[in-house]
Amino acid sequence: MTKHNDDLYDLSDGYYHEYKDLPDSVVEDKLIEAWFKIFQKNSDYKAYCEAKRRGDSDTEVCAALEATYSRIAELYSDWGDIHDPSTQNDWRMLFYPRAQLVSPENKPTISEKLALISIPKGLTKEIFLEVIEKFLRAHPNIIGDGPKYKLNPINRNRKRNTLLRIYQAEFVHDMLHEEGETPAFIAWRIASNPELGRLLGVKWFLHGPIVGLPANEEFPDYIYNYARTIENLAEFYQACIANTIHGVFPANTSE
Repeated sequence: MTKHNDDLYDLSDGYYHEYKDLPDSVVEDKLIEAWFKIFQKNSDYKAYCEAKRRGDSDTEVCAALEATYSRIAELYSDWGDIHDPSTQNDWRMLFYPRAQLVSPENKPTISEKLALISIPKGLTKEIFLEVIEKFLRAHPNIIGDGPKYKLNPINRNRKRNTLLRIYQAEFVHDMLHEEGETPAFIAWRIASNPELGRLLGVKWFLHGPIVGLPANEEFPDYIYNYARTIENLAEFYQACIANTIHGVFPANTSE
């Protein structure tokens, strides 16, 4: 078993303890950050990025993945190589479209994702809006139903509750896969540490004066009930990883 220490469970630098007080806009930003982070854990998309990086030598790998995942080429066009730190791709534009003033000095790279409109300076607001309206009537194909990517609601939960669930699931995933713990041990650890439970947003506790880890890790029955929640969180996190390659996040699984 992994040796534990208090520092391992000190989550004070995370967001578990403050999610309730975050403004809605910040909660949404953090959900999008979680999307990006979890997308990086998708092994098939990582293989696709690596194949693209290698170029012509791996066209068969790309073709196979494209045959399996109908949106993977589209995702690559939108998100780019999310495993290459040198990739310059403002993927937040997929969620928060914005207009920007450009000049010959800072003109962005032209792509099918952008429409550059030339409008004379110095117009009144009314005339400016009239010009935009005329442009849209003349080019209706520029209008879509975007933004292209939207956060998937989980059982009609508020976004901050969804954020907490993702953080809980991330903690469980790390303990299972990086620390090699069992669901029952994780449940016991949370129940025996009120501060950890507070940070994770769960109200679990030990029934009775249990001191130290039970011999042979034979836990009371109620700990195994808690462990089922741990297993559900682990399943949810894996589903989130799998869903990212379909352009969907987070996964909408049963509680």
